[in-house]
Amino acid sequence: MNVTSELEMESQNFIKATLISSIPQDRYRLEAPNKITPNKGDVVCLDQAFTNTTGEPMVLVYCLNTHGVILYEARVYESELSN
Repeated sequence: MNVTSELEMESQNFIKATLISSIPQDRYRLEAPNKITPNKGDVVCLDQAFTNTTGEPMVLVYCLNTHGVILYEARVYESELSN
């Protein structure tokens, strides 16, 4: 099995959700050279939940391409996601 296939298999194991809001630039980090930014409607993989400094629930999410490569990482409020 090659590395791409392993990454694709791993990405299928993540719980996924759809972004329903735009994400401000200060809450995401671009990972891919093509500089894909978060957009409403993107399907993202959920990583871990946490609370921000005021106690609001947030989730660390990743957007992967079809080969399992991370395009961006974002910190989103739970209210910015739909399943």
